[in-house]
Amino acid sequence: MSEPTKAVFLSYAREDTDAAKRIAEALRGFGVEVWFDQSELRGGDQWDTKIRSQIKACALFIPIVSDTTQARDEGYFRLEWKLADDRSHLMAQGKAFIVPVVIDDTPDSGTAVPDSFSRAQWTRLSAGVPTPAFIEQVKRLLETPKKSAVQKAEDRGQKIEDRRAGQKSVVPAWIWVVAAIVIVAVVVRVVVLRQPAPAAPPPVVAATKSAAPAAISAQSVAVLAFANLSDDKGGEFFSDGISEELLNVLAKVPKLKVAARTSSFTFKGQNVPIPEIAQKLGVAYVVEGSVRKAGNKVRITAQLIKAEDGFHVWSETYDRELKDIFAVQDEIAKNILGGVKGSLLGETELPHLTTTKIEAYTIYLQAQGAFAKRGEINLREAIRLFEAALAIDPDYVPALVGRAQAGVVLPNYAYLTGAQAREITDGAKQAARRTLQLDPQNATAQTVIGWAAFQFDWRWEEGVATMLRARDLAPNDSWTWNGLGDCHRMTGDLVQAFK
Repeated sequence: MSEPTKAVFLSYAREDTDAAKRIAEALRGFGVEVWFDQSELRGGDQWDTKIRSQIKACALFIPIVSDTTQARDEGYFRLEWKLADDRSHLMAQGKAFIVPVVIDDTPDSGTAVPDSFSRAQWTRLSAGVPTPAFIEQVKRLLETPKKSAVQKAEDRGQKIEDRRAGQKSVVPAWIWVVAAIVIVAVVVRVVVLRQPAPAAPPPVVAATKSAAPAAISAQSVAVLAFANLSDDKGGEFFSDGISEELLNVLAKVPKLKVAARTSSFTFKGQNVPIPEIAQKLGVAYVVEGSVRKAGNKVRITAQLIKAEDGFHVWSETYDRELKDIFAVQDEIAKNILGGVKGSLLGETELPHLTTTKIEAYTIYLQAQGAFAKRGEINLREAIRLFEAALAIDPDYVPALVGRAQAGVVLPNYAYLTGAQAREITDGAKQAARRTLQLDPQNATAQTVIGWAAFQFDWRWEEGVATMLRARDLAPNDSWTWNGLGDCHRMTGDLVQAFK
């Protein structure tokens, strides 16, 4: 029997196309197959047949509910909803299939939707902007359900019959060789088509019984995503940005090992014990905290926890004017360093942020949030916001670096080639070069220039050499290692790629 599809079908009114596209791109960015194609809004028997077959075969049906759908008594989306509703009546009770998403203030009750929609759990995504919790919910619902007790018993019975008959499944060695070749080919093909989002290596996995556990440096720390306690839940970018900027400040201390954002933010919203988080990230200390913002006031609470015993090394609350946010970040960073075993304050001076303009900083945090989500729409929005921050402060190095990164990644997500790709990457290279004028040792800017030379200008040797210089400048920079790995994989050197 063939493996059932894991695809998600998005159903939406034409006026809600932009919101549907955001959801589709976000899910696809996390490896979820989405049946959504704006170009297919043209009708016809062939198109109608395809839509019906997709609704019949999809694993999840996501209807987008809005004021628009509420106001329209007729529309093709209503036929899609009816088809999904009909299919739901053929499913076992409790089977998750319909996942309604509301993109505005449309109320849950009294809405013009099928009864099966009302019985399902609704998710609210303002303007269709997906949240990490929504992505995880969809991925969890797509997981293969566990076998029932009856199925497990049948499996055991079959194994017994096989043993009695003396049957033994033997897979010829040549099949494994062919499978390995196919897997390598797929990996190389995927990398050529789309550069994966720059990310740190996955969290450290527990060692096998035969392997000795890796020693954890006493001078290592992870900064978790600070909780947003503000009344404005849409301002989560601010709390994320505070913790990310704190992480970036600490990462510039040469002797301090800092877990990358991609790894440490994995635990956002999860109730995982601190010792377990520290073990998975391979660090001795963990920083967690919260941010409450109201008007021009901000309260930041931060604590440094020693993973070995779970006790607080220190905890502090800072009540400040928003204009003093930069001084607060430096103060927190210094306190963390002072709490880490073998204090480094006497040897290294912390770097300072390069803007004193709170407007530029706030826009920069929004840009970082969009950049972290990836996808064409998010990356274009990130570029727009980075440039808006630079319009306020043209020499704001973090914004220049972000503009360079977003610009060099966008062509791969938007499938841009030729003149369009060059236009985007030219802006990225310009931002990277300006960064190096202001900060000659900036490894990220070096990597952007190297990657642009490698992928878009086809100067492979020059590109790799530039990224190797960036690696020497910042041996622990995940962005640089990711770029080098992609270069080696694209040239077929898988041994170097996986080092």
